[in-house]
Amino acid sequence: MIFGIATWQKAIDGVSDHFQFKSFTIQQHRCAMKVGTDAILLGAWATAANPAAILDVGTGTGVVALMLAQRFPNAVVEAVEIDKPASCQAAENFAASPWNDRLSVTHAAVQEFPFARRFGLIVCNPPYFHDSLKPDNHARRTARHDGSLSSGELAGAANRLLAQDGRLSVILPADHRDAFVIEAGSQGLYCVRQRLVHPTPKHPPKRILLEFSTDSSSPVVEERSMIIELTRHQYSREYIDLAKSFLLRMHERS
Repeated sequence: MIFGIATWQKAIDGVSDHFQFKSFTIQQHRCAMKVGTDAILLGAWATAANPAAILDVGTGTGVVALMLAQRFPNAVVEAVEIDKPASCQAAENFAASPWNDRLSVTHAAVQEFPFARRFGLIVCNPPYFHDSLKPDNHARRTARHDGSLSSGELAGAANRLLAQDGRLSVILPADHRDAFVIEAGSQGLYCVRQRLVHPTPKHPPKRILLEFSTDSSSPVVEERSMIIELTRHQYSREYIDLAKSFLLRMHERS
């Protein structure tokens, strides 16, 4: 299975208890939010200069943390998750992976947990619904709505926890970009890289990937927009290049 536009705006529920990547497997039956395109984009796009330690905030299934453990073989990857069943599932996914000695997860809120180190890279696929009609499922509500982690709280935690040359990377709805950049700026974080993501050539951008630094003098690099699907199940070269190290059969879509 390959994730594309069909899973764009919401996670898949009830489709499968697991998701098979090339190098690891995600069990997800206890997680409110399943593996989806947003997480794959973030895990494949986020970067930093040789980070010794990486933090995944709100790890859910642990998929982004696992992707980063694969990409950065010298980094220790820590994760925090406020939902207890999800944190337990992430721990199981970490333990079953080839990088179990470099991965750990804590059931905690990032705003409160006393981390012992600073991080060269912090990533977050944050909750972004605000004052909207909330889902009945409590775990899904926590995962999708920003009552448990506001933009200001995320940016403040990142400023506190980033190493001197560290980076924060997030994925958001495209129309949330300006508000998040302003909030991050008030917390001492400055946007240095961004990439708009279109589901198809005919659709406006639905997501934006953003990278922040604590250095206000860092130059801003605006990457060209990326398209996920050219036609149904015909993936763009940019998406293939980004995801082919992780997703099965992506090379067949060239």
